[in-house]
Amino acid sequence: MDQTKSLRRFSISPNSINEKRVILMAVDLSVSGVRSFDWYAYNLMRKTDTVYIFHVPDTLKLSIVGIKEGAMPTHDWESKGKDRVFKIEEFEKDYEYRLQANRLLTSQVLVSPVQATSKEQIAELICQETQARSADMIILAGKHHGGLRRRLFSGVVQNVLERASKPVLVCPPIKCDRRNSDT
Repeated sequence: MDQTKSLRRFSISPNSINEKRVILMAVDLSVSGVRSFDWYAYNLMRKTDTVYIFHVPDTLKLSIVGIKEGAMPTHDWESKGKDRVFKIEEFEKDYEYRLQANRLLTSQVLVSPVQATSKEQIAELICQETQARSADMIILAGKHHGGLRRRLFSGVVQNVLERASKPVLVCPPIKCDRRNSDT
């Protein structure tokens, strides 16, 4: 019975337009994450939705060059740490603005306190946050990768699909000219 209610909740019929939904949108710091939010806002958004924008930072990759010579590259580490903090603060501001601009006033931006070391751990944290927020649906950004299967599902998306107990929507990846792409 609960599954039927969940399916009806995501109906696009006019009768269900005022039903409240809780959506967890897991995004990274890339343009694909922004694209997934814009896709959701244009195609699925309802003013009654509560959206949690959720980001899981990956482990900071630090250079160990210089350790053999007895000098720790602390300046490099400090610089990378400050850069990450800046990027996450900008990420939060950008999505808070997007939520307000779309009048999703009960929504919020969340950054995981845990830094993930693998795609599996990112997927697990997304699924845990989905349960903690009682989300009805998970939205993820699709990304272009090599090969047909990888083109359809990135490692994180594949792992979320395997673990999720709620519906998962994968937004279409950005179609771009590879020659002008910086990824």
